[in-house]
Amino acid sequence: MRIDLNPGTGVGEPKTAQTTLSRPNAASTAGAEESQFAESETSVGKLAAAALNAPEVRLAKVQELKTQIHAGTYQVSAEQVAASMLDQMRVRAS
Repeated sequence: MRIDLNPGTGVGEPKTAQTTLSRPNAASTAGAEESQFAESETSVGKLAAAALNAPEVRLAKVQELKTQIHAGTYQVSAEQVAASMLDQMRVRAS
């Protein structure tokens, strides 16, 4: 039996041990891939939640408003504008 006094030099090590040492760490590579997958899964989850929480678009109402805007008959009171601005500021602050 041989005792190697200089471990890590590769002298006297079996061929399989030398190849294992020269390869990149498979665990760290797998960890990085898992991290990227988890990040993309999280962002997909956030996008799905945002889509589900988005207000419903009512096409008939949108078309009616477009028609009024183009005709110059659409009018909004200052109170409605101010209330809408405050609502948007509250949502963003939450």
